[in-house]
Amino acid sequence: MNEKLVSTRGIKGESTTLKEGILKSQPADKGLFTFREFPQINSAEMDRLKELPYPQLAKALLGKFDFRLSEEELSEIIDSTYGDQWDTKEITPVTELGDNKFLLELYHGPTQAFKDVALQFLPRVLSAYRQPDETLRALGASSGDTISAAHFGVGDTEGLQSIFLLPKHGPSEIQRLQATAHGFRNAITILIEGSFDDGQKVIKEMLTKPKYEEMKECNNYTSFNSINIARIIAQIIYYFRAYFDLIKKDAIQNGDPVNFSTPSGNFGDALAGVYAKKMGLPVNKINVATNVNDVLHKFLQTGRYTPGEKSVPTLAPSQDITVASNFE
Repeated sequence: MNEKLVSTRGIKGESTTLKEGILKSQPADKGLFTFREFPQINSAEMDRLKELPYPQLAKALLGKFDFRLSEEELSEIIDSTYGDQWDTKEITPVTELGDNKFLLELYHGPTQAFKDVALQFLPRVLSAYRQPDETLRALGASSGDTISAAHFGVGDTEGLQSIFLLPKHGPSEIQRLQATAHGFRNAITILIEGSFDDGQKVIKEMLTKPKYEEMKECNNYTSFNSINIARIIAQIIYYFRAYFDLIKKDAIQNGDPVNFSTPSGNFGDALAGVYAKKMGLPVNKINVATNVNDVLHKFLQTGRYTPGEKSVPTLAPSQDITVASNFE
């Protein structure tokens, strides 16, 4: 099992447990929690794992990380995470498009957003962590899809609240309705005039600035955004699942490298692919698609990073981001 987390900035060189990292969401130095070492999956284990249905694969992979939960507790959480709320038992099926290209379908959860994969999991973990009579409050900012997945992930779970900032202008109509007309008593949407970047900045300051420390502790604030390491871990699973589906379709053999292409505005989805590769998945390249808000593309081209540029609203609001939380 792997449990030691460190900050990407490593200013103090401290380490913490996975449980504490999930509850804190972000280190005080404003970096990201990451693992000092990753559990390894070798070729022989890949052969064993490829036949498992999604919930069992999730148990096998997530069980390699020390959530400070018993095997029974983690198993129960995973079974309820990937249960009847999905419209297919495959959870994230792969469809062949032709010309050796395949589509990984990440829209079969309760809100039709890929965020459901992790945000059906994270609230259940937090619920298991909380003390009796304690309320954990998840703060976040969303461009549309995260907020609905977070609210539906929390549902009416006792002891959890989902509190999100959402731009008043930008999300699709269905996302706006999911965010504001859900009927869950413990899910709160605050509409803001600014952009996702503006909302994300506020949330990060509340979680990391010393002047908010007392307020954070008194209210048990944590985060549902992709800075939370539990979200990234949960998303690793579908990269392995996709690879195994390609083997079953005789598109590749075990050990063959594959490329993934993902539209990733905050880089959380791409980061999960990087972590899967660090665990031993034969990933060749991860291509990150972008739109007109291409601050990171410009950085990779020029070496100059200019976060905070005013984002341009597009038909893909989850990519209308100029400060990617997981980029570092």
